[in-house]
Amino acid sequence: MMQGTFVNFIRSSIIFGTALVAVLAPYFGTVLGAVGGLTDALQSFVLPPLIALKLLHHRGPMTQYFYKAIVVWGLCTICYTVLKMLFSLSAAAHDFLI
Repeated sequence: MMQGTFVNFIRSSIIFGTALVAVLAPYFGTVLGAVGGLTDALQSFVLPPLIALKLLHHRGPMTQYFYKAIVVWGLCTICYTVLKMLFSLSAAAHDFLI
């Protein structure tokens, strides 16, 4: 019984979240750009150096610093993308509400 309630809560949350995005972002390009920016930065700048650090941990310190710098750059890119999306969504919500 408890598991069915949890599943219904998850389904309702997904529907509510989808409706919220549809209302706050009438332009699908804003959401699509945010998702693309997040996944591109994650796949290009964050995951490959982390995998390389895990597999090549015996390399010299300069190589490790280089990989860590790429990870930091990727995380900064992700933060920039999220902030840009939030500002775009707040502007869209402001225009929608006025």
